[in-house]
Amino acid sequence: MDPLDAHGQRSPRVAGSGTSSTRSSEIRQLEGAALAGCVSRLNCTDCEPGWCATEVDELLPQERCATGDVYPPFRFVLGSARARNAHVTIVCNEAPR
Repeated sequence: MDPLDAHGQRSPRVAGSGTSSTRSSEIRQLEGAALAGCVSRLNCTDCEPGWCATEVDELLPQERCATGDVYPPFRFVLGSARARNAHVTIVCNEAPR
């Protein structure tokens, strides 16, 4: 989907021009039943295009940190990460404490 602009509206963002232009898109974090399916089920039957931090064992790396943690366990579903020559930037938006 189009990213949010400075006014909080979704609008296209394109840098450059012609064949050297790049377009920015946002891949939304899943919510509700889609999020629950993405996090816990390999078949992800309730999924929509988007992403989650999955806990599906078959999708986690076999090599884990000494603490047993696997980070980041991001899962992109239903073509949401399909792009040619894409650069991905992950931004964490946390509520202030």
